[in-house]
Amino acid sequence: MKQVQRHLFFSLLLSAGVIGTDPPHPSSTQTADSKNLQIVPPCQVCRILVNSFQKGFEATARGKHEGGNTGWEESRLGNYADSEIRLVEIQEKLCSDSTRAQTQCQALVEEYESVLEDWWFHKRRENPDLHEFLCINVLKVCCPDNHYGPDCKPCSNGTEKPCSGHGHCKGSGTRKGSGKCKCDEGYKDINECLELEGDPCKGNSFCANTEGSYTCIEKAVQDRTLHAELARYSTYLGLSIATCIIFRRNILLASVIGVLVATYIGLSEYTLGEWNRSSLGKYFNTWLSK
Repeated sequence: MKQVQRHLFFSLLLSAGVIGTDPPHPSSTQTADSKNLQIVPPCQVCRILVNSFQKGFEATARGKHEGGNTGWEESRLGNYADSEIRLVEIQEKLCSDSTRAQTQCQALVEEYESVLEDWWFHKRRENPDLHEFLCINVLKVCCPDNHYGPDCKPCSNGTEKPCSGHGHCKGSGTRKGSGKCKCDEGYKDINECLELEGDPCKGNSFCANTEGSYTCIEKAVQDRTLHAELARYSTYLGLSIATCIIFRRNILLASVIGVLVATYIGLSEYTLGEWNRSSLGKYFNTWLSK
């Protein structure tokens, strides 16, 4: 009997608030609060919001219509899937599942609540990717993968397989960064032309660094290009001088030759100009300049 009375006595004290359960450890509470108050970049905040929305979307995929008559369920589910009720259920828990930057996430939800509603009711079918719609196109705080900077430029080492699969592009997916390669641990970018012992290209050639390797280009090619330029202009000069000499002896013949020389020079320069503007010409000139 005394044991029952003692139990009732402690129950009354507990309900009155005189005694209570042990409070949570202060260190764990401080850790959670510090994570929630931690300031993170805008793109990351938007990603947190999108991930939270996706979790809510998946959690309400069938709503409250599980079981029962299949036909009735599908008709009711079809109405619920795009309904305002489902959106409200998702919004009620937005950012609550995040362990970081909850305050920033919630502020972003409040500021762009109308944008989320407009996307849900009017633009979701044409823009199913909420991250692309909100973070990249509307807020402009993120970029597509392997793009960086204010204008979302492609990473300098390529967008398909940056850093040869052994690193990542600095600033990838954000509006910041340099776009250059940051190699994984144990890997680095190497300029073989500088790192290799001695000159890797022998004879009359020089080394040109390429991604993951190098190539040797003959110096004679550049020399031949310079000689061709000098020979071309020397030919023009020689024809002009010859025309002037002939002009002193026969004006009519000199005039005809002068027209032919001018036509030859014009056609030659036009042909070379078109070559330099063509894709093959640009590639060849770029290759020569390396």
